[in-house]
Amino acid sequence: INWGLTLEKLFKHYEQYNQDEFDNMWENGLFVFDANVLLNMYRYKRETVDIYFSILNKLKSNNQLWIPHQVGLEFHKNRVNEILSYKNI
Repeated sequence: INWGLTLEKLFKHYEQYNQDEFDNMWENGLFVFDANVLLNMYRYKRETVDIYFSILNKLKSNNQLWIPHQVGLEFHKNRVNEILSYKNI
């Protein structure tokens, strides 16, 4: 089926972005994280967690952050085990 899309358009993420495209993604993109990305914060040093939340808060204030409901469920379902496994290291 040809929907008028070239391979380059279908798989743009494999191509190198120019600076304007890269800047546009950061300024206008919507960032969606999965539960593992959020759970990783329990593995980071405090300084890294502070930077991590600073970035999340900036994305949130720019309306560029979306946490799907399923991600929230998986995060809350697994967070206690993640904390316990970190404490057992």
